[in-house]
Order: sequence, then C-alpha cells, then structure tokens
Amino acid sequence: MHMVALFCVALLFSGCGQSYEFKGTAYDPPEAAAEIQGEIGNGQSFRLSDLKGDVVVIFFGYTNCPDVCPLTLAEISKVYKQLGAETADLKTVFVSIDPERDGPEKLDAYVHAFNPGFYGVYVAPDALEQVKADYYVVADKEETGNPDDDNYFMAHTGWLYLIDRQGRLRVLHSAESSAEDLAADINYLLTN
Repeated sequence: MHMVALFCVALLFSGCGQSYEFKGTAYDPPEAAAEIQGEIGNGQSFRLSDLKGDVVVIFFGYTNCPDVCPLTLAEISKVYKQLGAETADLKTVFVSIDPERDGPEKLDAYVHAFNPGFYGVYVAPDALEQVKADYYVVADKEETGNPDDDNYFMAHTGWLYLIDRQGRLRVLHSAESSAEDLAADINYLLTN
C-alpha cells in the first residue's frame, strides 16, 4: 500500500516540472527588450520600459498598410476577446515604420479602431533607425517614381514580439500566426 501511495504522489508531481512549449519561436534564453521611446496621441511621451510588469505585444507597421498590418491587429484584437479579463495586464504596442505619414494622432485613431487600449507609437526618424536595428526590423519605402507622391507602400517584416512582465523578449510570432496560437502564448506569459 505504501508503494502505491508513493507512486501516486510521484505521478502527481511528475507533471509539475513539464515546461510549456511556445507556439511561436522562443527566445532561449530570454533577452532584455530594447527601449522604445516615442510619442502617443495627445502629445504624451511613451517608453516601453514603463510597461514593465505587464505582458507586451509589439508589432511594427504603418497606417496605410493595405493587408498585413490591419489583419495582424485584427488577430491581436481577437486574442483580447478570447482571453477576456485575463488581458488586464496585456498591452499592445504598434510602432510606425512610416514617420513621414504616421503622426501620433493618426496612429492613435488607427490602433483604437482595433482596440481602444492599443498604443500607436510615433518614433522620430533618427531614433527609429536604432529601434529597427534593435528589433531586426526591415522596412523599405517602395518608390512610386513620383517624388511628390505620398501614396507609397512600405515593404516590411511582419513579426510580433511577446515581452514578459520582466521586460524580456520571450517569443517571436509571424504576422500569419493565428489568434489561437497568440492567445496560448500570451496566456502562458500572463499566468506564469
């Protein structure tokens, strides 16, 4: 009988040490997220480090993006709906790669169409170059041939960076990731 009890206790605790397998690509080991400083609507300053203590999703894009950006922000919005009250400590940060056309007020209106709690962050062009380098973001203006034409597209990488409560990069997701996969990884970061 004693052996049966020990076996049951061992079986019970054997699952406790199992590690979670992220749906996205895990940073192994996690690394400190580089600072992002910019401006959000109403002239307020923004610092990524001020969000330490929350789980953060960062996505780089631009408001005139015809496909990847709105679809990705819509998927992130679905995550908020799926997780419900769990998202009280979840912040989403959309950093513009097109500072020529995306001012703080325009970014604010754009991201709030997806979720009123999202941050649309304008980073000055000179500082943006360093932020893009820190996060390995590639963004190139596709010229139209007319130098006065501001109806251009930006070719850019589409990654979602998940940052834990300690301000560390933990998971990288493709913009094509499903809301379900994002929700699973975000929920893990929120609850562990």
